[in-house]
Amino acid sequence: MEEDARWLLPENLKAAEEKARRQARLGILDPRDDFSSYYAYRTGANRDWIRAHAIADDAEALAYARTLRGCLKRRGCRLEGQMLDVGCATGAITEALRRLNPSGRSIGLDLSQDGIELARERYPGCVFHRSSAEDLEVVSEGSCDLIHAREFYPFTRTNDSDYQAGYLRLFAGKLKARGLLVFQTPSSGRGLSATFPRLREIREELGYSRALREPAVPLRISLKLGGLIELGSAYAVLALLGSALGKALGAGRDFYLFQRAG
Repeated sequence: MEEDARWLLPENLKAAEEKARRQARLGILDPRDDFSSYYAYRTGANRDWIRAHAIADDAEALAYARTLRGCLKRRGCRLEGQMLDVGCATGAITEALRRLNPSGRSIGLDLSQDGIELARERYPGCVFHRSSAEDLEVVSEGSCDLIHAREFYPFTRTNDSDYQAGYLRLFAGKLKARGLLVFQTPSSGRGLSATFPRLREIREELGYSRALREPAVPLRISLKLGGLIELGSAYAVLALLGSALGKALGAGRDFYLFQRAG
Protein backbone atom coordinates (compact mmCIF):
# COMPACT_ATOMS: atom_id res chain seq x y z
CA MET A 1 0.00 0.00 0.00
CA GLU A 2 1.13 3.57 -0.68
CA GLU A 3 2.86 5.22 2.27
CA ASP A 4 0.48 8.20 2.21
CA ALA A 5 -2.49 5.85 2.77
CA ARG A 6 -1.10 3.84 5.69
CA TRP A 7 -2.56 6.22 8.26
CA LEU A 8 -5.96 4.94 7.05
CA LEU A 9 -5.29 1.35 8.17
CA PRO A 10 -7.75 0.18 10.89
CA GLU A 11 -5.12 -0.12 13.61
CA ASN A 12 -3.90 3.42 12.89
CA LEU A 13 -7.43 4.79 12.80
CA LYS A 14 -8.15 3.27 16.22
CA ALA A 15 -5.14 5.06 17.66
CA ALA A 16 -6.21 8.27 15.92
CA GLU A 17 -9.67 8.06 17.49
CA GLU A 18 -8.26 7.53 20.98
CA LYS A 19 -6.08 10.61 20.53
CA ALA A 20 -8.97 12.68 19.13
CA ARG A 21 -11.26 11.74 22.04
CA ARG A 22 -8.58 12.58 24.61
CA GLN A 23 -8.10 15.98 23.03
CA ALA A 24 -11.86 16.52 22.73
CA ARG A 25 -12.33 15.94 26.45
CA LEU A 26 -9.79 18.73 26.96
CA GLY A 27 -11.84 21.00 24.70
CA ILE A 28 -9.55 20.63 21.68
CA LEU A 29 -11.69 19.88 18.62
CA ASP A 30 -10.60 19.72 14.97
CA PRO A 31 -13.32 20.02 12.28
CA ARG A 32 -11.01 18.37 9.73
CA ASP A 33 -10.86 15.15 11.74
CA ASP A 34 -13.59 12.50 11.38
CA PHE A 35 -13.45 11.35 14.99
CA SER A 36 -13.31 14.85 16.44
CA SER A 37 -16.33 15.79 14.31
CA TYR A 38 -18.27 12.71 15.48
CA TYR A 39 -17.52 13.64 19.10
CA ALA A 40 -18.64 17.23 18.49
CA TYR A 41 -21.84 16.03 16.84
CA ARG A 42 -22.72 13.54 19.58
CA THR A 43 -22.05 15.97 22.41
CA GLY A 44 -23.66 18.95 20.68
CA ALA A 45 -20.42 20.96 20.62
CA ASN A 46 -20.86 21.41 16.86
CA ARG A 47 -23.50 19.84 14.62
CA ASP A 48 -22.18 21.14 11.30
CA TRP A 49 -18.66 19.72 11.03
CA ILE A 50 -19.92 16.19 10.43
CA ARG A 51 -21.24 17.17 6.98
CA ALA A 52 -17.71 16.97 5.62
CA HIS A 53 -17.28 13.41 6.88
CA ALA A 54 -20.62 11.56 6.77
CA ILE A 55 -24.33 11.81 6.06
CA ALA A 56 -25.98 12.29 9.45
CA ASP A 57 -29.23 14.03 8.46
CA ASP A 58 -32.18 11.64 8.21
CA ALA A 59 -33.72 13.31 5.15
CA GLU A 60 -30.40 13.25 3.30
CA ALA A 61 -29.82 9.63 4.30
CA LEU A 62 -33.23 8.60 2.95
CA ALA A 63 -32.58 10.46 -0.30
CA TYR A 64 -29.24 8.65 -0.56
CA ALA A 65 -30.86 5.26 0.09
CA ARG A 66 -33.37 5.98 -2.68
CA THR A 67 -30.53 6.67 -5.12
CA LEU A 68 -29.05 3.33 -4.11
CA ARG A 69 -32.35 1.53 -4.65
CA GLY A 70 -32.81 3.31 -7.97
CA CYS A 71 -29.36 2.17 -9.09
CA LEU A 72 -30.14 -1.43 -8.11
CA LYS A 73 -33.52 -1.39 -9.87
CA ARG A 74 -31.81 -0.19 -13.03
CA ARG A 75 -29.70 -3.35 -12.93
CA GLY A 76 -32.57 -5.70 -12.10
CA CYS A 77 -31.68 -6.01 -8.40
CA ARG A 78 -33.66 -5.36 -5.22
CA LEU A 79 -33.02 -3.80 -1.84
CA GLU A 80 -34.08 -6.59 0.50
CA GLY A 81 -33.12 -9.09 3.19
CA GLN A 82 -30.19 -8.70 5.56
CA MET A 83 -28.08 -5.63 4.87
CA LEU A 84 -24.68 -4.75 6.32
CA ASP A 85 -23.65 -1.09 6.20
CA VAL A 86 -19.85 -0.86 6.51
CA GLY A 87 -18.45 2.43 7.78
CA CYS A 88 -21.90 3.46 8.99
CA ALA A 89 -20.72 6.54 10.97
CA THR A 90 -23.72 7.73 13.04
CA GLY A 91 -26.10 5.20 11.48
CA ALA A 92 -28.34 7.49 9.42
CA ILE A 93 -27.89 5.54 6.19
CA THR A 94 -28.26 2.20 8.02
CA GLU A 95 -31.62 3.42 9.31
CA ALA A 96 -32.66 4.72 5.88
CA LEU A 97 -31.94 1.29 4.40
CA ARG A 98 -34.12 -0.24 7.12
CA ARG A 99 -36.96 2.15 6.29
CA LEU A 100 -36.87 1.07 2.65
CA ASN A 101 -36.69 -2.58 3.70
CA PRO A 102 -38.87 -2.85 6.83
CA SER A 103 -39.21 -6.64 6.64
CA GLY A 104 -35.42 -7.12 6.51
CA ARG A 105 -32.57 -6.50 8.93
CA SER A 106 -30.08 -3.62 8.92
CA ILE A 107 -26.68 -3.91 10.61
CA GLY A 108 -24.21 -1.03 10.90
CA LEU A 109 -20.47 -1.33 11.43
CA ASP A 110 -17.98 1.42 12.26
CA LEU A 111 -14.72 2.00 14.13
CA SER A 112 -15.93 5.19 15.79
CA GLN A 113 -17.04 4.81 19.41
CA ASP A 114 -18.95 8.09 19.30
CA GLY A 115 -20.56 7.20 15.98
CA ILE A 116 -21.76 3.79 17.21
CA GLU A 117 -22.96 5.11 20.57
CA LEU A 118 -25.04 7.77 18.81
CA ALA A 119 -26.36 5.28 16.25
CA ARG A 120 -27.56 2.94 19.00
CA GLU A 121 -29.33 5.82 20.75
CA ARG A 122 -31.06 7.16 17.65
CA TYR A 123 -31.93 4.02 15.69
CA PRO A 124 -33.06 1.14 17.92
CA GLY A 125 -34.55 -0.68 14.94
CA CYS A 126 -31.06 -1.42 13.61
CA VAL A 127 -28.15 -3.38 15.08
CA PHE A 128 -24.78 -1.63 15.44
CA HIS A 129 -21.30 -2.97 16.16
CA ARG A 130 -18.08 -1.11 16.81
CA SER A 131 -15.67 -2.95 14.59
CA SER A 132 -13.46 -2.60 11.53
CA ALA A 133 -14.35 -3.95 8.11
CA GLU A 134 -11.60 -6.54 8.56
CA ASP A 135 -13.54 -8.10 11.43
CA LEU A 136 -16.87 -9.35 10.09
CA GLU A 137 -17.53 -11.97 12.76
CA VAL A 138 -20.74 -10.06 13.56
CA VAL A 139 -22.38 -11.66 10.50
CA SER A 140 -22.39 -15.33 9.51
CA GLU A 141 -20.90 -16.72 6.33
CA GLY A 142 -23.31 -16.47 3.41
CA SER A 143 -25.90 -14.50 5.41
CA CYS A 144 -26.05 -11.06 3.74
CA ASP A 145 -28.21 -10.05 0.79
CA LEU A 146 -26.45 -6.70 0.57
CA ILE A 147 -23.19 -5.27 1.88
CA HIS A 148 -22.95 -1.53 1.40
CA ALA A 149 -20.35 1.16 2.05
CA ARG A 150 -20.54 4.79 1.07
CA GLU A 151 -16.88 4.99 1.96
CA PHE A 152 -14.58 3.26 4.39
CA TYR A 153 -10.87 3.69 4.84
CA PRO A 154 -8.48 2.74 3.42
CA PHE A 155 -10.38 0.59 0.92
CA THR A 156 -12.00 3.40 -1.04
CA ARG A 157 -8.96 5.70 -0.93
CA THR A 158 -6.04 3.44 -1.83
CA ASN A 159 -4.80 2.69 -5.35
CA ASP A 160 -3.58 -0.74 -4.22
CA SER A 161 -5.88 -3.12 -6.10
CA ASP A 162 -4.35 -6.19 -4.39
CA TYR A 163 -5.28 -4.75 -1.00
CA GLN A 164 -8.81 -4.08 -2.24
CA ALA A 165 -9.06 -7.58 -3.70
CA GLY A 166 -8.48 -9.01 -0.22
CA TYR A 167 -11.53 -7.14 1.06
CA LEU A 168 -13.63 -8.23 -1.91
CA ARG A 169 -12.84 -11.87 -1.13
CA LEU A 170 -13.76 -11.32 2.51
CA PHE A 171 -17.07 -9.68 1.62
CA ALA A 172 -17.89 -12.40 -0.93
CA GLY A 173 -17.78 -14.98 1.85
CA LYS A 174 -20.44 -13.07 3.80
CA LEU A 175 -22.82 -12.71 0.87
CA LYS A 176 -25.54 -15.10 -0.15
CA ALA A 177 -25.44 -16.52 -3.66
CA ARG A 178 -26.16 -13.58 -6.01
CA GLY A 179 -25.86 -11.21 -3.06
CA LEU A 180 -24.76 -7.65 -3.74
CA LEU A 181 -21.74 -5.62 -2.68
CA VAL A 182 -22.20 -1.90 -3.38
CA PHE A 183 -19.88 1.05 -2.80
CA GLN A 184 -20.37 4.74 -3.52
CA THR A 185 -17.28 6.95 -3.79
CA PRO A 186 -16.20 10.22 -5.44
CA SER A 187 -15.33 10.16 -9.14
CA SER A 188 -11.89 11.39 -8.21
CA GLY A 189 -9.53 9.29 -10.28
CA ARG A 190 -8.19 7.79 -7.06
CA GLY A 191 -9.17 4.67 -5.14
CA LEU A 192 -11.93 2.64 -6.80
CA SER A 193 -12.07 5.13 -9.67
CA ALA A 194 -8.54 4.07 -10.58
CA THR A 195 -8.56 0.36 -9.66
CA PHE A 196 -12.03 -0.71 -10.80
CA PRO A 197 -10.94 -1.83 -14.31
CA ARG A 198 -8.53 -4.40 -12.81
CA LEU A 199 -10.98 -5.51 -10.11
CA ARG A 200 -13.60 -6.06 -12.79
CA GLU A 201 -11.15 -8.19 -14.78
CA ILE A 202 -10.45 -10.49 -11.81
CA ARG A 203 -14.01 -10.50 -10.41
CA GLU A 204 -14.57 -14.22 -11.03
CA GLU A 205 -11.53 -15.31 -9.05
CA LEU A 206 -12.76 -13.03 -6.24
CA GLY A 207 -16.16 -14.74 -6.23
CA TYR A 208 -18.31 -12.36 -8.28
CA SER A 209 -20.24 -12.95 -11.49
CA ARG A 210 -20.44 -9.31 -12.51
CA ALA A 211 -19.00 -5.91 -11.63
CA LEU A 212 -20.55 -2.63 -12.76
CA ARG A 213 -19.93 1.08 -12.38
CA GLU A 214 -22.89 3.49 -12.47
CA PRO A 215 -22.98 7.28 -12.04
CA ALA A 216 -24.95 8.29 -8.95
CA VAL A 217 -27.80 10.80 -8.93
CA PRO A 218 -26.52 13.82 -6.96
CA LEU A 219 -27.88 14.01 -3.44
CA ARG A 220 -29.36 17.48 -3.93
CA ILE A 221 -31.48 16.16 -6.82
CA SER A 222 -32.60 13.13 -4.81
CA LEU A 223 -33.64 15.41 -1.96
CA LYS A 224 -35.87 17.46 -4.24
CA LEU A 225 -37.44 14.60 -6.22
CA GLY A 226 -37.78 11.94 -3.52
CA GLY A 227 -39.13 8.63 -4.79
CA LEU A 228 -39.64 10.06 -8.30
CA ILE A 229 -36.01 9.27 -9.14
CA GLU A 230 -36.90 5.57 -9.07
CA LEU A 231 -39.68 5.76 -11.69
CA GLY A 232 -39.06 4.26 -15.12
CA SER A 233 -35.90 5.52 -16.77
CA ALA A 234 -35.74 8.62 -14.54
CA TYR A 235 -32.78 7.33 -12.56
CA ALA A 236 -30.64 6.68 -15.63
CA VAL A 237 -31.35 10.12 -17.12
CA LEU A 238 -30.74 11.97 -13.85
CA ALA A 239 -27.60 9.96 -13.16
CA LEU A 240 -26.12 10.86 -16.54
CA LEU A 241 -26.99 14.52 -16.10
CA GLY A 242 -25.58 14.44 -12.59
CA SER A 243 -22.42 12.76 -13.81
CA ALA A 244 -21.84 15.45 -16.42
CA LEU A 245 -22.46 18.19 -13.85
CA GLY A 246 -20.28 16.43 -11.28
CA LYS A 247 -17.38 16.15 -13.70
CA ALA A 248 -17.71 19.82 -14.56
CA LEU A 249 -17.66 20.79 -10.88
CA GLY A 250 -15.27 18.05 -9.73
CA ALA A 251 -17.93 16.66 -7.37
CA GLY A 252 -19.36 13.57 -9.07
CA ARG A 253 -19.90 10.23 -7.33
CA ASP A 254 -20.25 6.68 -8.66
CA PHE A 255 -21.78 3.42 -7.49
CA TYR A 256 -19.77 0.21 -7.85
CA LEU A 257 -21.80 -2.99 -7.83
CA PHE A 258 -20.34 -6.48 -7.44
CA GLN A 259 -22.70 -9.45 -7.51
CA ARG A 260 -21.63 -12.71 -5.99
CA ALA A 261 -21.74 -15.74 -8.22
CA GLY A 262 -24.95 -17.76 -7.84
